[in-house]
Amino acid sequence: MVQYTSQSGTVLSFASLDQRTTLHVTITRNYSVPAQGQTVTIYYTATKRIIDSLVLDEIDFTNTTEAGINLVKSAVSASTSINKSGYKEIEVFDYKMEAENAPRNNVRKYKSKVLFSSQNGISYHFVSPVEKTLISMKAGRRFPSLAADQSVTVYYTAVKGIVDTLSLDAIEF
Repeated sequence: MVQYTSQSGTVLSFASLDQRTTLHVTITRNYSVPAQGQTVTIYYTATKRIIDSLVLDEIDFTNTTEAGINLVKSAVSASTSINKSGYKEIEVFDYKMEAENAPRNNVRKYKSKVLFSSQNGISYHFVSPVEKTLISMKAGRRFPSLAADQSVTVYYTAVKGIVDTLSLDAIEF
């Protein structure tokens, strides 16, 4: 269940009900487009590629409540079972400098104090409070909602490839 936000060519954009996550789906046929801000249920097909492909299958204008679609959400938990003592505290700018010199396939665990910037699906974006350096990472599970500019400590794993891949392990409030 989402709220319709906009259309650009063959792409319809929807936001989660809390307005913190955006979903862009491609349309391959004509649909009745919802009114801006209208709550609808969408069904789509996701295909895993280098960049995921999302194709809209159907828009259901009648199911506008979680009860109406028997929604089951995955658990949202602020606590995690990671061993936080194994994470090196580092400023975001210093992490970026260190990442440049890390050997390929090197796995490093860090924690940084940051400000929440935005979220798009499973991608979270944070900025350092001092230098305003942006850092982005992907989450493998749900986290509680964050407010813009909320100060948090993030625990993340970096794996060196051509560029670092960052996985968000935990958020401390």
